[in-house]
Amino acid sequence: MVNVMTYEALYDTLRREKTKVELQKLPPNFLEDLARYLKEKDSILNSDSKKNNVFGSRELERTEMQIKNSGKILNELKEKRESKITQLSLSSTKTNKEYVENLEEHEKELYEDLKKLFLGYRVKLDLKLENFKEGETSDKIKLKFLEGVPEFVGEDMVHYGPYEVGNDAEIPPQVAEILLKNRNAEKI
Repeated sequence: MVNVMTYEALYDTLRREKTKVELQKLPPNFLEDLARYLKEKDSILNSDSKKNNVFGSRELERTEMQIKNSGKILNELKEKRESKITQLSLSSTKTNKEYVENLEEHEKELYEDLKKLFLGYRVKLDLKLENFKEGETSDKIKLKFLEGVPEFVGEDMVHYGPYEVGNDAEIPPQVAEILLKNRNAEKI
């Protein structure tokens, strides 16, 4: 089904996103309909037949303004949704719940990347803080495995594992960081 995108529909989408706290569901085929709308407006702008009369020049001015304002609306809509996705990603790392409702497919990648970034940051910060508090000089971190991990080679070229759920092991900080970030293990 083809939806007809209009300037008013685009503006209404932004208005809903700005006035609601939660991420709004975009209309079906939003990006395709928006691209079609902008292409049609460009076509009107480039048509020679509209340029030859007074009514045509008014239509061209109106079309130029709609294209310009549509760009501004689209940028504001992207920024608002990015901000909400950032908050959803951060909340997900705190609550361990997924908040993917109303995310477009291309937004899910941003959501997942941000979650990994936040988790990685927290793990690094926690490890640094723990080492500082404990005055640790050891180059290994003691972990308890939350899920099975097959044998792997660390950056120090030493073989580690395999590990089963509940196993304890001392792992180099760089490898421990990855295991903690991916929630394969927890620090003891």
